[in-house]
Amino acid sequence: MARLSSPAPDPAPLVETGAQVWLVEDSPLEAQRTLSLLSGQYTVVHFPEAASMLERLNGAVPPDLLLLDWQLPGVSGLEALRFVREQYDEVALPVLMITSRGAREDVREGLAAGANDYVAKPYDDVALLARVRTLVRVRRAFARAEDALSRAALARRELERERTHLRELFAIAPAIVGVTRGPEHRYALVNPLHQRVIGGVRPLLGRTVREAVPEVAEQGILARLDEVYRTGVPYEGSEVPLRLDRHGDGRLEDAWFTFVYQPTRDVDGKVDGVATFGFEVTAHVLARRELEAIALALRASEERLQLVVDAIPALIAFIDVEQRYVLGNEAYRSWFGVDPASLPGRRISEVLGPESYRGVLPYVQRALAGEAVRFETPFVFGGGRRGHLQAAYVPYRGEGGRVLGYVAIGWDMTREHEVRESLRQQADFERQLIGIVSHDLRNPLHGIQLSAATMLRRPGLDERHAVIAQRILATSERMARMIRDLLDFTRARRGGGLSLEPAPLDLHALATQGVDEVLLTHPERQVERVAEGDGRGSWDADRLAQLLSNLLVNALAYSPPDSRVSVLTRGEGDHVLLQVHNWGEPIPPDQLQRMFQPFERGENKVNDAGRSIGLGLFIVLGIARAHGGQVEVESSAAEGTTFRVRLPRSPLPLGEG
Repeated sequence: MARLSSPAPDPAPLVETGAQVWLVEDSPLEAQRTLSLLSGQYTVVHFPEAASMLERLNGAVPPDLLLLDWQLPGVSGLEALRFVREQYDEVALPVLMITSRGAREDVREGLAAGANDYVAKPYDDVALLARVRTLVRVRRAFARAEDALSRAALARRELERERTHLRELFAIAPAIVGVTRGPEHRYALVNPLHQRVIGGVRPLLGRTVREAVPEVAEQGILARLDEVYRTGVPYEGSEVPLRLDRHGDGRLEDAWFTFVYQPTRDVDGKVDGVATFGFEVTAHVLARRELEAIALALRASEERLQLVVDAIPALIAFIDVEQRYVLGNEAYRSWFGVDPASLPGRRISEVLGPESYRGVLPYVQRALAGEAVRFETPFVFGGGRRGHLQAAYVPYRGEGGRVLGYVAIGWDMTREHEVRESLRQQADFERQLIGIVSHDLRNPLHGIQLSAATMLRRPGLDERHAVIAQRILATSERMARMIRDLLDFTRARRGGGLSLEPAPLDLHALATQGVDEVLLTHPERQVERVAEGDGRGSWDADRLAQLLSNLLVNALAYSPPDSRVSVLTRGEGDHVLLQVHNWGEPIPPDQLQRMFQPFERGENKVNDAGRSIGLGLFIVLGIARAHGGQVEVESSAAEGTTFRVRLPRSPLPLGEG
């Protein structure tokens, strides 16, 4: 701290101008002589008796000198002197006694009563002037000293107030404030924040920086303090990192500070220390870094989002409440010939064109009202190409659920629309053709079957005609199955599904009857029939007979003529099992995956005379599922081919089995 110094006082003048002298003299002649002598240099006030002087002195500013005659009427000079000394001492109000009695006893008594000096009448003018000048100069010197002391006391009080105020500010200042002294940087002053933030639990005052916070010695702090102390040049540090052992347990905490090192100087202007003023900005630095990381992640996220939306084969855009683009993907380039980078800020009406904008505007308004919409509409693409747009508009919301805009996703459905229309027309044609053909063929075919069966029952039928009738019956049965399968397929394609009329029946008996019926058209083949357990349940008898017929005919067609085919039915708790097994070439694995699809036929058929249209297994799967059951198939060279149909004893709704 700089020391206060006062300028040297100016030397006192030989004559104190403006000095006031009171003269108490009852002799007019002596009074006139003294006034003449002094009035040229001083302001002289004359009192003819002591009482009037004392009255004026009471409560007034005292003169610089009181000339008091010894012999006065009324109150004597000695009595007046004693009264004056009760209020003022010899320095505050000098008194020069004037006496015509020069006896030593009188002088001693006057001096003892408080007179500063005396002159005896008749006095010498030079001697009187000399004594007056001396006493006035002493009085004025005292007054100046007293004033200086008063001003010094006032200055000290003001300084103390300022110091108190500074100490209060120092204690509560939200800044790190401190002072180190000497080249070793010993802490001379630290505020509470400095102690808490830098020292932590370790005391700082009276210790050097190296002793108090040794961990900063190798972090550049001492080097900076040395530089400021040596050069006298301030140092400013911004977001300087430090690692501090605030808990005194060796654990270093990361912190950042912005501060100034300011040299302090002694009265000779020599650097004697370094003042520190700064702030800890750790929270600010960490928050900024976090914001920078968030911003970086956001930019990376936006870039990834742009890459993703550009890679999606659909039109994607973010649009605000003013129907202006925020973001658009690469599809805008291929759809409209527009660079997606140019989209932000442009209105959708400008990009889409008037006709297309009118088509989507109702959906835009609904999305901005907070409704998610999906629609398909005719659309005009870039270059005037007309087609169909399928789109979804999903509103996105901000704080409080306020709609900020919507996300638009669009697909060019022109080709799909054309394909759907073509498929629809084709399906209509197929349904009509198959329905008509199947229906118109079924009636005459029924007549052929009836005639062949009647011929076979005729007594005395020769062998040649019996073979012909058998062939007619087998062929008509195959054609009947084909027509039935076509009708079922047509119904399934049209979404009607397979109708069921379940009723109580015995699967064992139904399977035995079904095998016998198939063998009528395949008398040369051997079919092993096995029944186990309880075969009762509730099913559609005609549909199960159709299922068994398709599986058995399929097994006979794909197995060697001299091999045996087996049909097993077995009760298994709440379910029953229908299993058809045959030998022969195994079904290729790739064909196993698609063999239940319509119009799929096996490639290893032994007898092409029984060629089908590839709907038999498709119908089998449909009947099983309609009953709530399932179909499995296994095929290998060692084990042959086995189809297993598991059915619940009562049909379940489709999808529950």
